[in-house]
Amino acid sequence: MASGLRIFVSIYLSILLAIFSYNLLDRYFIMLPNLSDVYIRILRASIAGFIASIVLTLLLTPVFKEPVRRINMLSEDIRKINNLVDAYAVVMKNYQNDLDEIKNILKDIRSKSNDLGVRIAAVEKILSVLLEFYRGEESSKNKSQS
Repeated sequence: MASGLRIFVSIYLSILLAIFSYNLLDRYFIMLPNLSDVYIRILRASIAGFIASIVLTLLLTPVFKEPVRRINMLSEDIRKINNLVDAYAVVMKNYQNDLDEIKNILKDIRSKSNDLGVRIAAVEKILSVLLEFYRGEESSKNKSQS
């Protein structure tokens, strides 16, 4: 809104200055009028400048309203996109936390499976020793019976 007012004031002042300077140059350097004629010319230039500024304002108001409306729409869209990005960041953080939890569970499973592998190997050794011991007992019984 401030830039629109600034543009309006600058256009008004430039038109006013152009008309005012044209009339003053015309009067002082060409005809050298009396003081009341200069005052009337200045007043006429001011009124003409004011009317010109009103016309320019009426013509340029739709020109300024459309970009302002678009800027407001874009800022609203940017706010929505920022909200989506924030929501996406929260979801991604939750996914990352879930992945970290799954990694920890997999490490725990891996260590427990290694422990289980060691226990199975120990049980196999014990069973093989017991099997050899049992076979040794059977063979000694067979030898003693024969």
